[in-house]
Amino acid sequence: MVYVDNDPVVLVHARALLANNPGTVVAPADLRDPVALLNHPTVQGHLDFTQPVGVLLLAILHFIPDDQEASRIVAELRHPLVPGSHLAISHGHPGELTGDLVEKGRELYGRTRQGAVVGRTRAEMAAWLEGLELLAPGIVPVQGWHPEDDFDPIPGPAEPGVFGMVARVPSREV
Repeated sequence: MVYVDNDPVVLVHARALLANNPGTVVAPADLRDPVALLNHPTVQGHLDFTQPVGVLLLAILHFIPDDQEASRIVAELRHPLVPGSHLAISHGHPGELTGDLVEKGRELYGRTRQGAVVGRTRAEMAAWLEGLELLAPGIVPVQGWHPEDDFDPIPGPAEPGVFGMVARVPSREV
């Protein structure tokens, strides 16, 4: 496993937490430059992209406010994945909040260190997975992935929250 972050403080903590885990390495890279991330020596030295790998984009893409940039990031991270690889994404969505409430939330969150957050619809997220095999239960509130755990009630898609999805790179036809 490779943990990637661009925050120097987070990287120090990650290295300390993972110091006794030889199966995981920490790489300083920026998600907004996925080609450099994938070509980083630490990433290249630890992952074999000729074999299936998993890419986890968990609670990160909603900090990329530009829709085209978010789509480009996903596309570039998908590019080297071979059949059998998996892509897991969790992402905030606004549900059916009115535009003024969404804007007020963006304004409030805009005052934080991250500075920007954008919720996207199920359809916008589904576009990132085009050509992949979407695994059950599909693009659903994250609580719906293991409803038998009964930690939280599963919100309806009209409520704001976080969607989760996992897709597999299919085998190529010969």
